[in-house]
Amino acid sequence: MHHARSWILAGLLTLIGGLGLVAVPAQADDATPTTTYLHQTYSPDGTTTQLRAVVRSAHGTPTGSVLFVIAGDPTPLGPPVTLDATGTARLDAPIGPGATPYQAVFTGTSGYADSSGDAPIFGESVVMKPIGSILALGPPTLLKVTLTYAVRATYASDGSPATGEEIDVTSRNVEAPASGHPQMSPGYVFPVDVCTAFVDESGLATCKGTALLSTIVTVLTTPVWANHPLFPLVESTKVPILTVG
Repeated sequence: MHHARSWILAGLLTLIGGLGLVAVPAQADDATPTTTYLHQTYSPDGTTTQLRAVVRSAHGTPTGSVLFVIAGDPTPLGPPVTLDATGTARLDAPIGPGATPYQAVFTGTSGYADSSGDAPIFGESVVMKPIGSILALGPPTLLKVTLTYAVRATYASDGSPATGEEIDVTSRNVEAPASGHPQMSPGYVFPVDVCTAFVDESGLATCKGTALLSTIVTVLTTPVWANHPLFPLVESTKVPILTVG
C-alpha cells in the first residue's frame, strides 16, 4: 500500500509540473559556470565612473546581459546591458558619495550560468609590461628631444585591459618601487614627474616627455619608471629606451 501511494504521489507531481503549477528552475543544473569581474575607473575630469563587467567561462565567450547595481539597493543603475563579442558590458554612472559598492549581476543565456561580481571599492591591482620608449629629435626644434613612453597594463584579477587606469611616468628613481615611501630606502631619491598616460581599450598606455638636446646623455642614462598610482610601492616597472628615431 505504501508503494502504491508513492507512485500515485509521483504521478500527481509530474502532472502538476506539466501543467506549469510547479516552479521550474530558471537554469539547468548543467549550465556552464561563469565568473563575472567588475572593473571601475574614473573619467579624467572626475565627473563620472565607468563600470566595465567582464564575464569569463572555461567554454567559450558567455552570452547574456549584465545589470549594474549598487549593492543593497534594489534600484538598478540602468537597463540590462548585453554582452559584446568579447564578453564585456559597460555603463557610465555618476559618482556616488564616498566609497560606492558597485556590483554587476550577469544573467546567462544559451546554457551559461548566472554570476555576479563586485568592484573593489579602493581600486584594484594591475600588471604592467614595458614596451619601451622611443626617442626622436624635435619637433618643433632640433634643440629638443621627445620621448614616447609605452607600457601595456592589464588587471591582475582577470587579465583584461586596464582601460581607463592612470599610469604615471617618472624618472630618477633609485629602485623599482618607483614612488615608494622615502623612509623605506636610505638612498631614496624623489622621482621627477615626466608625463601621465591613461590605458586605452587595447591595454596600451603612452605619453610623451621632452628634454633639451644638450641633456641627451643624461636622458639616455637616467632610469624611467611607469607607476600605477594606486599601489605605486609595488606596481611599477622600468621603461627601457627601445629605439632612437
